[in-house]
Amino acid sequence: MIWFVSLLAMMGVFVYCYASWPQAVSLSEQEGGFTLDKGLLFYSCLGLAGVFNAMVFTITRLDFSQQFISWFYGMVIVFHTFFISMFIFITIFNSLEKYNYSQVGPILYGSMVLLLVWIATWPVYLLVRKFLTQPKVG
Repeated sequence: MIWFVSLLAMMGVFVYCYASWPQAVSLSEQEGGFTLDKGLLFYSCLGLAGVFNAMVFTITRLDFSQQFISWFYGMVIVFHTFFISMFIFITIFNSLEKYNYSQVGPILYGSMVLLLVWIATWPVYLLVRKFLTQPKVG
């Protein structure tokens, strides 16, 4: 349920931000910096989000533990959070308004760190479980 709500939120923000992007979306503030076509960026982001969300259906059909499935749902929710902050950052960066877009940087980097921490929790969980559930000798 929460996964679906986060998916709807991500897609809503994505479509809203996409509508305000210029035809050549700038991803660098340097002169002659890195730019992408609006359509290419749209379909790249849509494809990446589609792959991650299709994996949700694949993971639930395979024989994984309930703990792993819950962790995976959480990872996809955090992925949606990262994508939302990335879309907002790109939109602010490409707006014609005078805005100190560097203030959005901590949100973007914070969501990236949250994504990396979430990915790292599963191996840590497995290690802790392995050492805490050792059979007793005797």
